[in-house]
Amino acid sequence: MLLSAIVLLIACEIPPRVPTVDPIPGRAACEAAGDRLAQLKCPEAFTPMGSTFAVACREAAKDGRNWHAECLAKIESCAEVPAAYRGKLCR
Repeated sequence: MLLSAIVLLIACEIPPRVPTVDPIPGRAACEAAGDRLAQLKCPEAFTPMGSTFAVACREAAKDGRNWHAECLAKIESCAEVPAAYRGKLCR
């Protein structure tokens, strides 16, 4: 009986496992796109205020704006940025 009570108390103390979900939508894609823009030395790698593309992209994603980071992460030159940003070019 005492053992049952202890097991029950311990079971009540263990919080249920909650699946971890990234609270920032598109975080990985924004990071990859920012890295790619920086690697290619594209001017869009930084905002006029000096933030990285990845930071600005994550803020935009939180607001529901889609900058098509998954497409930008795969560009081959800075000339492809406008089309990839609009989702018109996505490898």
